[in-house]
Amino acid sequence: MSRTRILMATDVPFWRCETGAQQRMLHLVYGIEDEAFGDRACKVQTFFIGVQSPTDEAKAKELGLDVQFYSSDRIPDGVRKRIKWHMEGTIHLVRQTFRGRDDVVKVDQPMQLSDFAWPWAVSSFAECVDAFKPDAIVCQYVTMGYLLDGLSDTQRSSINCVVDTHDVLSSRREQFEQFGFSHWINISPEQESDALRKFDAALAIIDHERPTLQAMAPKTNVLTVSHSLDPITRKREAISRPPNDRLLTIGYIGSSNHSNGHALIKFVRHVWNPLQEQGADVQFVIAGSICDWLMFHEESRFSSDESMSLWIELSTDPNVKLLGKIESPEDFYAQVDVAINPVEFGTGLKIKTCEALAYGVPSVTSACGSHAIPPEVADAVLVCESIKQMIPAIFSMSLDREQVQIMRESAREVAENVFNNQVAYGELVDWLQRE
Repeated sequence: MSRTRILMATDVPFWRCETGAQQRMLHLVYGIEDEAFGDRACKVQTFFIGVQSPTDEAKAKELGLDVQFYSSDRIPDGVRKRIKWHMEGTIHLVRQTFRGRDDVVKVDQPMQLSDFAWPWAVSSFAECVDAFKPDAIVCQYVTMGYLLDGLSDTQRSSINCVVDTHDVLSSRREQFEQFGFSHWINISPEQESDALRKFDAALAIIDHERPTLQAMAPKTNVLTVSHSLDPITRKREAISRPPNDRLLTIGYIGSSNHSNGHALIKFVRHVWNPLQEQGADVQFVIAGSICDWLMFHEESRFSSDESMSLWIELSTDPNVKLLGKIESPEDFYAQVDVAINPVEFGTGLKIKTCEALAYGVPSVTSACGSHAIPPEVADAVLVCESIKQMIPAIFSMSLDREQVQIMRESAREVAENVFNNQVAYGELVDWLQRE
C-alpha cells in the first residue's frame, strides 16, 4: 500500500525551529511520516511561499524535508497598509518589498485575514498540486485557506483539505487585547468561522479548543493533534545531571512576541529581583529572540526606555547570562536545571513547557503556562497560581537539589510516554486512512 501523500502549505519557515509554532510544524511532518505507523505512514511535501534565507534550502534538506520554495517580488494584497507580519519569513518578505526606503519596516497594526492572500501563489499552488497529486492538503493556519480557491472541482472533491489551527485565533486576539497588546492578526469569531468552514477537517492542538472549533464549523471534522517530542527523545540522550555544587540555574527561552516579553518583564520584577534580595543561590539563563525584544522593543504598554533599562539591568547582572538566538536548544538546556514559563496570556498548548521535558528539564510555570498539559506531567512541572508564588518555589529548589533531580528524571519519562507520535498524531493518521 502506498503512503498517503500530504501537501502542506505554509508561509512559516518551520525548519528554523525558532518558535513553538515552527517546532510544532516540524514535529508534525516527522510524526505522520513515522515508520512506526506502518502502511498508515504519510509522505509529506511542503509548499512554502516567502523569501528564503541563503541557508533555508540546505537546512530543510539536512532535516530530511521535501520543501518546494516559491517566492515573488509582487506586492501581496493589503501590504500597503502598515501591517504586522506574524512570522519571520513574511517579515523578511515585507522588508524586501520596501528595501531602499528603510531597512526596518515599522509596523503598528495587526494584519487582516485578506492581507495574507498572494494572488500569484494560487496558480503556483495549483501547479504544485498537479505535480505532487496529494491525497490531502494541510494548510498551516486559516490564513493559507485562500490557496484552495485554485483547485478544480474534481480536485476539491477528491482531496481532503485540512487546516492546522494552532490556536483559536479570535480568542487569542481577545486575550492579547485584554492585556493591552495587539495580536498578529485581527480576526473575529465570525471571520474565523467562515475560514474554517472551507476545510474538511480542522486540527485542534488541545482537547479544550475542540468544542469551540466544532461550534464554529459544524460540518468540519475537528481532530485533536497535539505535539510530539519523539524527534528529541529518540535522537538525544538525556542531558547529564548538573553538579550540585553550583548555583541552581533557572532558564527561560522564548521568541520575540508580546506574551513572552510581558512574561519575562514581570518575572524579573516580581520574582528574579526578590530572589536576589533574599540571597537565593540561583543564576538565570535567557535565550532566544526574546533578547532582541528587550533591546529593540518600541511599542505596547512597556516603553522603549523601560525595556532598554531592563536589558541593561540584566546584561550587567553577574548572575544572568543572555544567550540570544541559539543554534540548538541543547545549547540552552545543557546549562539549565529548571525551566521557567511565567506566561500570563495566550491560548493553545505551551510548546516550551513540553520541550523542556524532552531534555529532562522540569519546569516551574504559571497556571497559563500549564494550560492543557496532561496530568501525567505533575511530577515534572510545578504550577504556581500567581507569579509571586514562584519565589518560594524556586528558593526551595535551590536548597533541595535532590528534589530537583527527582523532577528531572520524571521529565524525561513523561516526554517519552505522553508526547510521542502515536499519541499526538494517531487520530489524524487514522482519519486520513478512513477518508
